[in-house]
Amino acid sequence: MTPSCANLIEAISFYFETLEQSEALIAFQEVILFKCEYTDEFSALLKRDKDDLEKARDIFTAFITDIDESQWLDTRPDTAHIGAVSQTLLNALVGALFQ
Repeated sequence: MTPSCANLIEAISFYFETLEQSEALIAFQEVILFKCEYTDEFSALLKRDKDDLEKARDIFTAFITDIDESQWLDTRPDTAHIGAVSQTLLNALVGALFQ
């Protein structure tokens, strides 16, 4: 996929459309998000989830970094700003799952 703002939005839209159309994914998300009691026994699962979120953030960062200069409204943001945008995007996606 060519890095662009439109492609990023399309990928997010595809993710949520897929999630909304799959009863199995909806059931899985409900169990994981609302019905699991996370105790010490789940520490390995929590670590894996944290690692997955960090990987997703890194992928977002790489994708956003590669977006063509012409896609930005102003000058290309610096590394710290791109990192903040990536973390905000990840937070928004995870928050949307809880809703």
